Amino acid sequence: MKRQWTKEIYKFTGEEAIAVYGSPAKRKKSIKGFASRSDIRYLVVNYETLRNPQYMKLIKEIPFDIVALDEAQKIKSGVTDKYLNIEPSLNAKACYELKHIPYRFIATATPVQSKAEEIWSLFSFINDDILGSWEVFRERYCKYTTRFGITGSFNLGELYYRIAPNFIRRTKEMPEIQQQLPKVQHSHVFLEMTDAQERIQKHLLIKIEEVKDSLRSFGSGTKVINGNLMNVQQAKEYYDGIIQGLQTFLIESCDTPQLLVHEEASQMSHKVISELGLSSKEIEKSPKLEQLKTFTKQLLNDEPNSKVVIFTEYERMARIIYESLPQSVLYTGQISDREKNTVIERFREDPHTRFFISTRAGSTGLNLQVANYMVHFDLPYTATELEQRNGRIDRTGNNFSNITMYYYIMSDSYDEHMLQLLFKKSELAKEILTGGINNISKNQDVNSLAMDRLLQKKAASQQTKVSG
Repeated sequence: MKRQWTKEIYKFTGEEAIAVYGSPAKRKKSIKGFASRSDIRYLVVNYETLRNPQYMKLIKEIPFDIVALDEAQKIKSGVTDKYLNIEPSLNAKACYELKHIPYRFIATATPVQSKAEEIWSLFSFINDDILGSWEVFRERYCKYTTRFGITGSFNLGELYYRIAPNFIRRTKEMPEIQQQLPKVQHSHVFLEMTDAQERIQKHLLIKIEEVKDSLRSFGSGTKVINGNLMNVQQAKEYYDGIIQGLQTFLIESCDTPQLLVHEEASQMSHKVISELGLSSKEIEKSPKLEQLKTFTKQLLNDEPNSKVVIFTEYERMARIIYESLPQSVLYTGQISDREKNTVIERFREDPHTRFFISTRAGSTGLNLQVANYMVHFDLPYTATELEQRNGRIDRTGNNFSNITMYYYIMSDSYDEHMLQLLFKKSELAKEILTGGINNISKNQDVNSLAMDRLLQKKAASQQTKVSG
């Protein structure tokens, strides 16, 4: 991304820029070299560099006039609140050290991911006077409790009118933007679970309900759990951790049960498969992978100019897909910056490289508009991440007049409920950024909502059987 920014700066200004990357010694040399040169005005760094105190010290010694943050949602967690036990993220803490620079700008396609307080974090970087102190903002716009922290938002119409004069919003619905973008079709591909996947989903839901029952029956005082003496809060954190792990297994099993038994999988996931007594053949079946193979094979035969971006949340799943598809490249957080640049260039420039397989590492900052298809092999945790994924190909410069986003969903599974809830989740951002036109402000975690929906459905099904 840093190198891409230097290219864009030269494209629009005709000026050179220095990008900071590489070894610690090389990064220090780049920053010092920039400071000593009067003919270069642009320094490009990533958030990781800003988080390093040694690099930050060098940067703060340079008399910058302007600082601009791209992908500014990375500083969305900037709140310090001892009362609610909230600490700012490392990215936010680092960037707030640049607030002495006179002119400050931010750019993001997703300013609100799930909570209104994220808006405060962004505008606090721009100008403290816009929204005032965090304590005043919290009382005016946030619902909260000391036990559960921030649980919701209110007065969002008023919040919109306070921030509206300070941002420029461009949406894909605007006519002038639509002229620059391809037409987008969203297609949900519903697939039937295998018997093994159904058994895994049911087994996991039973385990989740058992864990919730244990928490509900904890009562007050202290108890010994798994060899440790715990109070109510400690027990809640312990059981919540188990539930989060089981939720992850629900999502992974929708992709392929293989994710629960590979060598890097947890002991808990191995135990789930062991308890069900599933065979290797049952574990290896993946309707999503078979659907993807069929689609890509047909595309190779029928559409010689088409390219596809494929997203999954899991690095192991990305590798399974990569090993299954010819003419593909793999982009994950596990590869070096040099390898990432090679992968991107190969996908963009080589007509024989047709498939770009990526984890979350590629969901922001990449320009992949050489593709006209995207496959969401599984769903991300937030509506923001889903929008960011789509934005890799749904952007200015895509020469295809039509592009298609495919969402692979296992019917009657955790997948299906996640899909429904992700689109509802996106309404919070719309409410803040449009002045409350949309009357939905759900702040509960999508994973929890999806799990609760499945548990309710399971309970209703059991009640129907008893009544019958």
